[in-house]
Amino acid sequence: MEKIRDRVEKLRKKIKNRNILEYISGMIVIAGIVFLYPEVQSVLTRMFFLWIILSIIWIFAYIYFKASNDPLPKDDSDASLLAYQKHQIKREIDVGSHVHWWYLFPLFAGATGVYFSFGEKGLIGFGIFAILFAIIWWVNIRAVKKLRQDLKDLQK
Repeated sequence: MEKIRDRVEKLRKKIKNRNILEYISGMIVIAGIVFLYPEVQSVLTRMFFLWIILSIIWIFAYIYFKASNDPLPKDDSDASLLAYQKHQIKREIDVGSHVHWWYLFPLFAGATGVYFSFGEKGLIGFGIFAILFAIIWWVNIRAVKKLRQDLKDLQK
């Protein structure tokens, strides 16, 4: 039972830490945009800044409702903890499998608009941004693959 409880707690901590990191990262981006917003004269760039802020709010909501820890079961028997762990892993697989729709695409659309509104000056930033998003996508693919294997191992 302790082994199952330890695995459940490890998974819960991992999810919680990931979510906290996302919230902090999003708040840093929003703070940066708020800081830069008055300096930007282009209406188009300002619109894309707002798009990014709305995308981050969307991501926060998605994480809160779809990717947060469910409460632990009241019954802490091996069977209920194992069922809980499987459920949490399935949720994480679902979230990670669709990261391109709920995370990458909304931010990518807004950031692409910002970078291209700067013309040639924005190309280097856009390149760095595109590489960063490719890395995020790749990391999520690997994480989902590992979670699927973990789920398969639990079902044996």
